Amino acid sequence: MAMMPLTPGSSPQFTATPQPVPLPDGVIPTWSISPAAAGMVSADPTGLVATVAIASTAAPGMNFVLGVQASMPDGTTPNGSLALTVVAAMVETTSFDIVQTA
Repeated sequence: MAMMPLTPGSSPQFTATPQPVPLPDGVIPTWSISPAAAGMVSADPTGLVATVAIASTAAPGMNFVLGVQASMPDGTTPNGSLALTVVAAMVETTSFDIVQTA
């Protein structure tokens, strides 16, 4: 699967893999994004797959942190984070201009 660029208005998907062993049954991680102006994050029912709706107002060059955390039965809170940067939307060729040259 191709990686989706982190452009304003895009919705890339991320997967968290617990290390070194799977989470116990019933433990569902939660995701966060900081700063909140970067967008919103939602997770699937397992809590291991998240989709980030990057704000259409997020400026190229904006840095944000995507985080995931779980509350374990023993009171510990394993977590992970990923620093990311919004990039400018890619412009694709949509037409041609034709001019007489000779």
